[in-house]
Amino acid sequence: LNITKEDLLCVQIAGLCHDLGHGPFSHFWEQKFLKKFDKYYRHEEGSVKMFRYLLSSNNIRLADFGLSDRDQTFIEEMILGISYEEGRKGRDRD
Repeated sequence: LNITKEDLLCVQIAGLCHDLGHGPFSHFWEQKFLKKFDKYYRHEEGSVKMFRYLLSSNNIRLADFGLSDRDQTFIEEMILGISYEEGRKGRDRD
């Protein structure tokens, strides 16, 4: 396998951040409250917004951890669940 330490760090970050977009009471909050205001809301999109906010508001530069803009794209695509068939850009299929 051609898995780099950057790949591993990206997967760890995506795994930790995937559910940030859940409100209190998790899926109940999403289904019973948020969908009344935005029927297309998905917690994964909220998670990406929160991930970006956490980076910017805390002046966190992924480059300081050896990660690139392409790595951030990869992290966000994993949080969103975007597959290669759907046009993933953060990593090549191999």
